[in-house]
Amino acid sequence: MGEVTMVAALNAALRDALSEDPRTLVFGEDVGELGGVFRVTEGLQREFGRERVFNTPIAEAGIAGICVGLAMAGWRPVAEMQFDGFSYPALDQVIGHVAKYRERTRGRVGMPVTIRIPSFGGIKGKEHHGESPETYYVHTAGLKVVAPSTPLDAYRLLRLAIAYALIVLLVASAAALAVRVVMQRRRIAERSAALEAANKDLESFSYSVSHDLRAPLRAIDGFARLLEQDHSNKLDAEARRLLGVIRENSGRMAELIDDLLAFSRLGRQTLRPERLDMAELAGAAWGELHAGEATQFRLGRLPPARGDRALLRQVWANLLSNALKYSSKRQGAAVEVSGSDDGREAVYCVSDNGAGFDMRYYDKLFGVFERLHGQHEFPGTGVGLAIVQRIVARHGGRVWAEGKVNEGARFYFSLPAGPA
Repeated sequence: MGEVTMVAALNAALRDALSEDPRTLVFGEDVGELGGVFRVTEGLQREFGRERVFNTPIAEAGIAGICVGLAMAGWRPVAEMQFDGFSYPALDQVIGHVAKYRERTRGRVGMPVTIRIPSFGGIKGKEHHGESPETYYVHTAGLKVVAPSTPLDAYRLLRLAIAYALIVLLVASAAALAVRVVMQRRRIAERSAALEAANKDLESFSYSVSHDLRAPLRAIDGFARLLEQDHSNKLDAEARRLLGVIRENSGRMAELIDDLLAFSRLGRQTLRPERLDMAELAGAAWGELHAGEATQFRLGRLPPARGDRALLRQVWANLLSNALKYSSKRQGAAVEVSGSDDGREAVYCVSDNGAGFDMRYYDKLFGVFERLHGQHEFPGTGVGLAIVQRIVARHGGRVWAEGKVNEGARFYFSLPAGPA
């Protein structure tokens, strides 16, 4: 497995188990967004969803009871208790039920339970000094207790425990796990310094773009315009055509510079969150497009959101202008806005019946200056969707899309549910 920490090894084992068996569930105290006490489960909820990686209350007896119920129903629960000393309230459940249920039912009911517990101290936590409840579990018939000493052992033992439906308490050294935390803090400090330097470089780059590049571009366009106005009678048709090409492309270059500047500013712009009526925002953005009656527009009920009004208005403007543009060549063009809310996140969708796109090139959709259609087909700079993705990401949401060539496209974005 190479040079990895104990935490990385356990995280990889859980990720592989979740990927290979849909019956595997990971749960415990703060294992979701926070990634568990030593960040062993970091990123798993984002990857596998809240139904398979979820938080529980700080109630160890309840965690053990959940393990019993899920195992009896055919699942493979993998639970985390924050420290070995916290497992005392679960002793009755673990010793009286987890350990004995298989034998009690003469093997008719399996009990594929894995419980992970940091142990052995080593993190200078006085409240954990001298605790060794693992000795109770070691002497309990029906339980297997394993204590990995290396990252490779940790990966293999956890994978075996889950794959072979063993009743296992995986006791990992808290000191070894804490090494990851120290390393992570050091990396965060290093990355913060690197990010600060990168932001300064970006500001310098933005200044260069806005001043050093715009000035010669204005000169090119200005002199070309003067030639057209003052000397067009001395130019033949081909020369006038070439001047038109120069002015058209200098205008396009100016648009690219403006969009690039807008994109670079997003990372530094301060968010000013407030409760928003998303239907009002979407309707206002559509009205500013002056689409006319050629395109049918349907605005469904949208759940409210909390975010920066100006930035989320920009999201609606970019998505709706794209939908209008790419459906403009179709008879009976239609654009629809819809939304839903499942209590965890609000999802919004902008769909159209226009040109669509080939899903094989999906990875290019949200890249800066990436376009799936030629400039001659549909004008644009290829920055709009990148701006949408950056704004939504800054709000803690995600962006995705579906499409089919000549059958339209659907662009989605989500925002986390939050206080009103």
